[in-house]
Amino acid sequence: MPEAILLNCTIDVNNAGNTTLDGLHILRNDGALGPVNQIELDGGGINTVQNCIFERNGSNAGQEIRAIATTTAGGNKIIANNKILEILPVDYSVVTNPGQEEFI
Repeated sequence: MPEAILLNCTIDVNNAGNTTLDGLHILRNDGALGPVNQIELDGGGINTVQNCIFERNGSNAGQEIRAIATTTAGGNKIIANNKILEILPVDYSVVTNPGQEEFI
């Protein structure tokens, strides 16, 4: 059975408790001009994103499409064992606020 792919979406983790996103596959393949974040971590608890695939295959190059963005709000952010794929040469990255994230 094929895996589920979350298509052209943004997930905003903005809660007081701890949250773990594990094993998601998120694909952005539209012509969005950005800035667009696929996952926004701005919750008050510990936010973990692990074992996920972030894929970008849009029709416009040079956009500000970000796989993961964090804010200074809340607790620590743990970003571990993820794969970031881009098909076209685009501005695709992980944007963080220094001091609150832990990359593994």
